[in-house]
Amino acid sequence: MNRVLCWLPAVLSMLACSSPDQRESEVEGSVELSLETSSVTINSITYTMKGANYSETSVLNVARSTRISARFGGLVPGAYTITFSATDANDPSIRCTGGAAFDIIAGQANQVGVNLYCWRDAMTGSVEIIGSVYRCPKVDSFSAVPSEVLVGEVIHLSAVVEDPESNLVYEWSASNGTLTGANTLNAELTCTSAGTVDLQLLAVNLDAGCADTASGVAYCTAADSTKVPDEPSPP
Repeated sequence: MNRVLCWLPAVLSMLACSSPDQRESEVEGSVELSLETSSVTINSITYTMKGANYSETSVLNVARSTRISARFGGLVPGAYTITFSATDANDPSIRCTGGAAFDIIAGQANQVGVNLYCWRDAMTGSVEIIGSVYRCPKVDSFSAVPSEVLVGEVIHLSAVVEDPESNLVYEWSASNGTLTGANTLNAELTCTSAGTVDLQLLAVNLDAGCADTASGVAYCTAADSTKVPDEPSPP
């Protein structure tokens, strides 16, 4: 917000005129608002005046005027406030506001100075980016030892994962067999049927939400039931 673009001097004056048709009641007063514009073009001013048991909001049409004045009469004595708001007719981004507090005193004159401040709304903004830097995991090595076993035997799975953040989770998966310790770096696969086993390790950094995978194969072989047992050695 570019404040203050301009200010407009104003005078609120209590009138106690000598002519009979202008003289205020002994128990009432009046106020006259006088504004002289400078570097802004104002077509209308919205005002709100408030006092004890009194409130009024209205608009003053001041198009093509270089001097703005308005008279408010019939006000009972007491404390009052008045606020003003306006917009430049040629540039809606320029807005003006102002206000004053004054007292109405029966049979007396008073003057109150008022400043109307104008500024241009901000045309640009800013943003602050706050974030964190994470390193995603990297599976450096992957092994299945031995890579081929008979059905019912065990293959030992292991991996080395690079990630200094250390907030990792692991998940082994296999297309065949039974896994033990599937959520650790060192797992075991028990072959349950013959065939090729597709293996995969997923490593996930929970803080960063990124992951790396590694895959390989192992083989489960059926025992040869047709093989003739070795003859026992003679005594």
